[in-house]
Amino acid sequence: MKIKYFILFFLVTLKFYACSCGFSTINSKFMYADFVAKVKVTKSLKEWNFENAFNPYSISFTIEELFKGEEITSISLSSYSDASCGLVISENSEWIIFAYKNNDNHYFTDLCSGSKQIDLVFTDSIYPNATKNHNLMINNTLEVLKLFKKYNVEISNKILLSNSKDNFSEHFNKYNACDFLNQYGVYKVILNADLSIKEVISIKGYSDEFDKGLKKIIKEKAKFIKYNRENRSSVPQDTEWLLLIKGVQYGEQPCYFNQNIYL
Repeated sequence: MKIKYFILFFLVTLKFYACSCGFSTINSKFMYADFVAKVKVTKSLKEWNFENAFNPYSISFTIEELFKGEEITSISLSSYSDASCGLVISENSEWIIFAYKNNDNHYFTDLCSGSKQIDLVFTDSIYPNATKNHNLMINNTLEVLKLFKKYNVEISNKILLSNSKDNFSEHFNKYNACDFLNQYGVYKVILNADLSIKEVISIKGYSDEFDKGLKKIIKEKAKFIKYNRENRSSVPQDTEWLLLIKGVQYGEQPCYFNQNIYL
């Protein structure tokens, strides 16, 4: 499955070789975005031009489903150049857009935001599963976003955090992940100013027994760090962090709980 995902990622990002985004989970992308929606692009205000490839441009769209933020009708893109983390978004295409506000309070998106084209067409016969894998990724992304919308998931801050000890196998091993196959668990972790854990809230849990044990193991085992170089040991009181878990199985492998979901 990892090989298939790499092939798909390579296909989608073949031209983006000069841009390095790294990987972040779907819950992280949702937390840090100011606007998330499924949209239909109605206008793209810049045509391809190599001489001006690094100039920003904008797109207009209609919202088909809003998952986070206010109802807007256009956003800016940092560049029309794929070599500088820009996105090539054409008219009449469908997208899942993750957008952010810049210092001027304008919305923008780029390659690293998590935005995905829904109606992407693959024509290379060398990769016969590309369309299938892409559609699976899109469907999984929409499933998670609809789940966040259904349970009114909101995170009040945008501080970059990493859970440095996210191996909860001590708890997961007590349960058969096949009993929770393809089911999501959503939990909100509230931190004290010193990054210690104040509270864990079940937004959409599995069972009372499972959730009680998970909350206990998170408080005992999870340790958080900040990406910021300054003041890495402190955050504003009641900083929030979102945990997403899914029971999964690939092929003949045993079922397991995945808490690092990349889409």
